[in-house]
Amino acid sequence: MSFTLLSVTPKTSKSHIDSIVEFIWREWGDHYDSLSTLESEIKDCAQPNTSSLIIYALLEEENKVCGSISLLENDLDSHADFSPWLANFFVLPEYRNRGIGRALYEALIKEAFENLQYEACYLYTENPSPYESKKWITIGQFQYRNKLQYLLKLTDNILS
Repeated sequence: MSFTLLSVTPKTSKSHIDSIVEFIWREWGDHYDSLSTLESEIKDCAQPNTSSLIIYALLEEENKVCGSISLLENDLDSHADFSPWLANFFVLPEYRNRGIGRALYEALIKEAFENLQYEACYLYTENPSPYESKKWITIGQFQYRNKLQYLLKLTDNILS
């Protein structure tokens, strides 16, 4: 099984965009006001000269999107002073543990710190333990949607 990592651009096929929207909506749809809000966010990430981006994994043999990850300018209105955010990190269950998630994560971090020159990146999660080995630091806790969330920060010194 071989896959290619691609960034969403204005030239990305509609079927690939639709797959990404489907993943995100299925996993985190309750975080969006509507499906059209999500679709608009995805289209915004595709525009040139934006600070947001989406990287996705495409299975070459099947021309099938199997995972994606986003870098968003804002992922939580309640914490708008933090930016950018790692978000929408997802790999289809049948393709997990094959290096796709790691490749998506590493490509996004490289893009954020080397190409976009960010000094930090943020993430919120219910379970911070998978990120501890990746040098994320817990900087806070808060309630969101009646669940305890952890606010994590990764700085560009990870590349040193």
